[in-house]
Amino acid sequence: MLLHEAIGKALEELPDKSGSYKEIASIISRDGSYVRKDGFPPPSSQISARANNYQQYFEKIGGGIKLIRTVQ
Repeated sequence: MLLHEAIGKALEELPDKSGSYKEIASIISRDGSYVRKDGFPPPSSQISARANNYQQYFEKIGGGIKLIRTVQ
């Protein structure tokens, strides 16, 4: 699974399909849905950077993001 797909999956679990970067990183770490090449889960800064690259799926809100379209 790619990181933007893992972010979308994590947001699907949250109320209003939105959450903080830290909250999303925690869900991804718990689920093990994405692991970096070094074996660690992505930090919240990587979640933020990836969300910026996939604006067709995510909208920045306050200190986090909201899912605006299902990730495919």
